[in-house]
Amino acid sequence: MLIDIQKNINARFRLFPFYKASEWNDHTAISQLKKRLPVVFPVDIADWDTLSGLQNQLIECDGFIGIRYHSVLLSVQNSVPVLGISYAHKTCRFMEENELSDFVIDVESVTEANLRNRWSRLWTERDILPDRYAEIRSRETDLAHRHTQLLFNNLKQH
Repeated sequence: MLIDIQKNINARFRLFPFYKASEWNDHTAISQLKKRLPVVFPVDIADWDTLSGLQNQLIECDGFIGIRYHSVLLSVQNSVPVLGISYAHKTCRFMEENELSDFVIDVESVTEANLRNRWSRLWTERDILPDRYAEIRSRETDLAHRHTQLLFNNLKQH
């Protein structure tokens, strides 16, 4: 399927390692994945050390498939259309709470057809998603401010 996408829309694929802390980390997983791809298939691996470095590379993307929860959040934060693959409930919950459930797949439900259908929908709606993401950012920022104020008020009382 990736080869079809690459050929049909001249896509470039960049893999973003997020988890780097153990021996079996995202770099290891990505290296194993690259070994399974055809040699002619172009895949870049993003190299970043800071959050701003990650964001600078992420905003270059026209679309993003995020498996890690924080990669999905960063995509929304940076207005990059994202298809979430949920291996933990928090990714699915975030997408559902923000009326983006058409753009998340439970890891147990990933099939080529399902991935292709969800990606096609994401690609079709990619021009309107940044506005939806802006609404989410605004709502989440307001919520964070309210939580911070509640915490501050609670600390002042004790």
